[in-house]
Amino acid sequence: MRKRVETHGFQLQQMRGDLFTCPRSEALAHCISEDCQIGAGIATLVREKFSGVQDLLSQKRKAGECVVLNQGNRFVYYLVTKGKSHQKPSCGSLWKSLEAMRNHCIAKGVTSVSMPRTGCGLDHLEWKRVLGIIKDVFKDTDIHITVAPLFKENLSPVEQSPPFQRRRACISATERPQAVLTQEPAWTQMYESESVTLRCQVQGGYTDWRFTWYKAGRNAPVTQDYYSSIYGDRFTISSATGDHSGEYTCKGERRGNPPYSKTSDALTLRVSELFSTPTLTVLPGASVWEGEAVTLQCGAHINKQGTQLQYRYSKDNGTVRGAGSQDQHSIPAAGLRDTGRYQCEVEAAGTGLKKRSASVSLTVRAGRPKPALSREGRGGEIFEGDTVTLSCSVQPYSTGWRYLWYKDRQGAPVYQTDSSSGTGAGYTISAAAL
Repeated sequence: MRKRVETHGFQLQQMRGDLFTCPRSEALAHCISEDCQIGAGIATLVREKFSGVQDLLSQKRKAGECVVLNQGNRFVYYLVTKGKSHQKPSCGSLWKSLEAMRNHCIAKGVTSVSMPRTGCGLDHLEWKRVLGIIKDVFKDTDIHITVAPLFKENLSPVEQSPPFQRRRACISATERPQAVLTQEPAWTQMYESESVTLRCQVQGGYTDWRFTWYKAGRNAPVTQDYYSSIYGDRFTISSATGDHSGEYTCKGERRGNPPYSKTSDALTLRVSELFSTPTLTVLPGASVWEGEAVTLQCGAHINKQGTQLQYRYSKDNGTVRGAGSQDQHSIPAAGLRDTGRYQCEVEAAGTGLKKRSASVSLTVRAGRPKPALSREGRGGEIFEGDTVTLSCSVQPYSTGWRYLWYKDRQGAPVYQTDSSSGTGAGYTISAAAL
């Protein structure tokens, strides 16, 4: 007969009745030697109930390891604790073999294991020490360990008496206190460069906790770095980046009982971009003629209202213009020296957060071609009312041009009127006038 109260976390109990009355859904565990010589003790009873001695030998496990056989719908764990059957195990080899069993249980989802007072029969280990080892190995799991004698008949008359059975009916490990993780301040929306503190507290009134922090997807605990620090029960991110997004948990550890807390529920941080990575555009294009005006346009999208951006421009890694609020930089008349690769850098004022654009090239070509103007039709004198057509051409580059027409070196272009019109490379005066 056994009594079990369902709890989360590790639980260890001792029971009345014998080992082989445990539910068939529970795994079994017991000790053997490397040579698998089974001649006495519980090992002989396990051998009679379960086949597979040859399988044990074929796995060639050493002391401190664990042999696992799958017997239908349950696993049977053979804890290899010594080299030869006539030798005695050590607490160290038992510890390692129990760790091997624990790892297999976790990997296969095994949550209940029944075993005798392993190592304490013919092997003469002290049960108090073995019990401590079992608790230390399984303390941070959700595995339930049931310890049972071979048969009820193996108990002494005193051990079978009701008062003794009541005392030993169920010895449970103390349920671990719960760790609780909170966020300060409790941002609902968090952006790059902002600061946040995660605080871990353990319920139950216990003191002297040391805390460990975890982030989903990492095999090792979180440690402090350039952007974060750990002090006492607080993990502070001083300048958040996108890499800080994710699920965080924590747990406590202390000297004394209980030595560990339960792991906290997960707390999710979502760090959004304060502004996008800038994009640099060259206008009118990446290739211009010497003397043309060029504009470098730096574009970045702001995601948090009120953010002020500062812009810097560089050419071939040298500064062209220092920080300013203008998102564009002008070159009024490009020269050959302006050829190169340009970048812009954007910084959110007061945060130190900077982002750089990809580099873009600007090529300034020498020898800008000069257009040639001609009059179509017959030459000679023009009379009032005549139609006159002017043609403009650029050689050797004959395509891709946009034409502007000027009269008497005026500063502004000539636009079409009722008696004139410009289409492409031609400008026509339909009725000449004085």
